[in-house]
Amino acid sequence: MATTAIDFAQTLSPEIKATLRSLRGRIRAYIWAEGVTLLFTWLGAAFWLGLALDWFFEPPTIVRLAFLAAVAIVAVWIIGRCLVSRLTTPLADHSMAVVLERRFRHLDDALLTAVWLTENSLDPEKCNPLMLSRTCEEAAERIRQVRVAEVFNPLPLRRSTTGAIFFAASIALFFGMFPEAAQLWLRRGLLLSAEQWPRQSRFLEVVGVRDGEEQPFVDGVLKVARGAELTLLVRADTAMPRIPASVELRYRPEGGSRQRKLMAREGRADPEKDRFQQYSFQFEGVLAPIAFEVVDLGPSGDRLSNCRIEVVDSPSLMEMTVECRFPEYTERSARTLPVTGVMQFPLGSELTLRAAANKPLRKIRVESVRANQTAEVRELSGDALGPDGQSLTLSLPPLEDDTSLFFHLFDADGIRSREPVRVALAVQMDEAPQVRVRLFGIGTAVTPSVRIPFEGRVIDDFGTARVWAETVIEHDDPVEHRLLDLPRAPADLAIATETALDAREMKLLPGQKMQLILRAADRFQWQGQGPNVGQSERWQLEIVTPEQLRAMLEARELVLRQRFEVIINEAGETRDMLLKVNFDPSDEDQGAKPGSEPGDKPTKDEGKPATDEPSREGDKPASEIGGEPGDAPRTGQAMTPEKHLALQTMRVQRALQNARKNAAEVKGVAESFDDILAQMVNNRIDTEELRQRIDLSIARPLHGIADEMFPVLQKNVELLQELLGDAQRGPAARRRALTQAEDILAAMLAVRAKMIELEDFNEAIEMLRTIIKQQEQLEQATKQRQKEKLRELMED
Repeated sequence: MATTAIDFAQTLSPEIKATLRSLRGRIRAYIWAEGVTLLFTWLGAAFWLGLALDWFFEPPTIVRLAFLAAVAIVAVWIIGRCLVSRLTTPLADHSMAVVLERRFRHLDDALLTAVWLTENSLDPEKCNPLMLSRTCEEAAERIRQVRVAEVFNPLPLRRSTTGAIFFAASIALFFGMFPEAAQLWLRRGLLLSAEQWPRQSRFLEVVGVRDGEEQPFVDGVLKVARGAELTLLVRADTAMPRIPASVELRYRPEGGSRQRKLMAREGRADPEKDRFQQYSFQFEGVLAPIAFEVVDLGPSGDRLSNCRIEVVDSPSLMEMTVECRFPEYTERSARTLPVTGVMQFPLGSELTLRAAANKPLRKIRVESVRANQTAEVRELSGDALGPDGQSLTLSLPPLEDDTSLFFHLFDADGIRSREPVRVALAVQMDEAPQVRVRLFGIGTAVTPSVRIPFEGRVIDDFGTARVWAETVIEHDDPVEHRLLDLPRAPADLAIATETALDAREMKLLPGQKMQLILRAADRFQWQGQGPNVGQSERWQLEIVTPEQLRAMLEARELVLRQRFEVIINEAGETRDMLLKVNFDPSDEDQGAKPGSEPGDKPTKDEGKPATDEPSREGDKPASEIGGEPGDAPRTGQAMTPEKHLALQTMRVQRALQNARKNAAEVKGVAESFDDILAQMVNNRIDTEELRQRIDLSIARPLHGIADEMFPVLQKNVELLQELLGDAQRGPAARRRALTQAEDILAAMLAVRAKMIELEDFNEAIEMLRTIIKQQEQLEQATKQRQKEKLRELMED
């Protein structure tokens, strides 16, 4: 049959319900008390912790704000964790019963069973109402002995309450005893004010010294040039109760570690006389930004924080050029040149300097230093630096002295260039032309009708305008003879032999002496000065008759022939030295003819001396007169292959040395004959036959011997020297060298024969001149005798 549920709620006694309600209320009160006291304890601890940190370190605003945020976060966590989450947790009757059962063991689960069954409605068939009623009665009897207050542990609440009371009392005491400090802390800690704590010392200022000038920090920042040195100065107020004994600089370069250095105390300030005590510290070569603070290490010492040194590029000039407008006398067009080192410009040049800066500039101080003069200083700023402050245009007066310009740059940050930009301008003075000229084909003796050619160069910085000759005859005044007028002034003027002075118009007389100078003038004109005149060496010329000059030249020809005969003898020695060269050591031991080979035929000159003159030692063999280097050893001496090779090498080297020497000497003789011919032509004493004899028969063949034949001989002898150790190819090389030496000797003998013919011709001419002179003297004597007889007849 159907059954109805039992209303178990009516079975709990009022004592049980009252006890459960009391426990629930006490728990909520405990949570409130503990949470609030914990919150006040934390806030009190945070108050003193923040006060201590702020008092000793005075952290920046951002740090104080972070600390305030941390305090708030912890407070919110306490409120949420100890109050909100606990108070919002449901406290059911069975939970209260569990708490009581755990604390009071005599309840023996009766209270929990009664409460649980009354909260959960059960079917009467599953739960006996009588038994439930009996359980509820037992629980009611036992709960009368329960004291709800004993459920709680009072220690946590006492600790938090004690902490809250302690911090509250200490804070109240602090506010009461130090109201100003408490209010300052509230302004700094809560309102984040920048006010500082009262100090026994005070820093007036911190400044930086760069480039010898003090620079203040602007908003705690000072900018310096990269790599520059910076001296940090800190000044403490002497009017404060205490002057810092030790001041510490705490700094950290960007990307580096934090460092601490004591600043140097400069002297001992007298509070009655000095306004401040100064401390210093020097940074060497600042390359990166530096954040720092200055701290007085004494009690209640002052502190300067949030200071920073910024690093920027030093101002400098780039792409510097100079535009030069050259003076007229240089005949040069304007040019623009890059500035490099010491720059030279002609006197009177007008210069304009242009440059670009690497950053905007506030001003440029230009210091101009001229040689032996005081410096001139002027400043450029504003529009003179262009619209962007990064361009420079400076026009200079005409350059008259060596000038050094020093540009001191100041940028918008007040940074000065570490070293001034130096521009050195040197004046290139227009020197007098360099007359590097000699007389061509002229000796110290000339005839009255001489033509004096010049040969060489005239060099000037900016060109030669005219060239003239200046002569002084005996003690007369100098006379100018115009040679060249140049409309376009060349810097390097070649003077050819066509440029000559004709003496026929000067009416010179034999016996006179003439001084000759070649002068050249440039186009230099500056402030009434100029032109510059240069001159050659001074030549002293003696005027002689044509006959006297011919005699001088003939004497010179005789000397040249004698010199040439010596060269012929040396050439014969070279030929003989090559004849001695052989490639078989046994030939030397057996006394065979040096240089002979099996099957060789005697040469056309073997057995003859080098010339047709007798030997200076007569007919004695070389072994009797001691011999010379390169001679074969005497009979009976052994010849090893090594000694043989050394002997042949010595012979070839001597032959090569002689060939080189003779070539230079023959060339000198040829040039001397050229000079003789040129003197004859220039002095107008030459004849067609004489020119043919000297030029075609002597000078040209000698040039051919020196320039063509001797080089071939030298080449053949050098090849022979290389093949001395080769018995197969060496003999052929020796024959080629020997043949060339004989050809040279034959050519030289032929030239000598022409010289003798010329000498005979000159002697014949001289005899003819003597006969003509005697005939002239006879005619003059006859005329004189006839005049005397006529005078005697008239007297009678």
